Amino acid sequence: MGWSRVVAAGLIILIGSVSFACGGDDEPGASSGASTQGSGPGTSTLAIAELTSPVSAGESATLTAKSSSGADCSISYTTPGGNQARAAGLEPQVADGAGALTWTWTIHVNTLPGTGAVRVICGGESAIAEIVISPAN
Repeated sequence: MGWSRVVAAGLIILIGSVSFACGGDDEPGASSGASTQGSGPGTSTLAIAELTSPVSAGESATLTAKSSSGADCSISYTTPGGNQARAAGLEPQVADGAGALTWTWTIHVNTLPGTGAVRVICGGESAIAEIVISPAN
């Protein structure tokens, strides 16, 4: 399936279907951008509300998302080099009664500058955001 690209207020949103794999090493990297894939037209309840970007290597990034109340959700962070990071704070969560989710993790201090990706998966839906990593201060 192809991707649709929407640009709003400097945020690039890619919409389409993706496949993903969990796991990987805690390696330097980052990401930014946003897209949502649902199980069908008009059925998406997952949205990324906020993401720290740009963020400097060695600093914390926070992603806030909204899904269905009680949804089982996971997050993955792909570094600019394409590696899956396994940092503390990227553990699966269950959405609260309002469907809110928040993850905070530290971008490895040796992460090279560039653009990576953060993906949130809740049930059959996923949302992707790009994250821009700046050099360590």
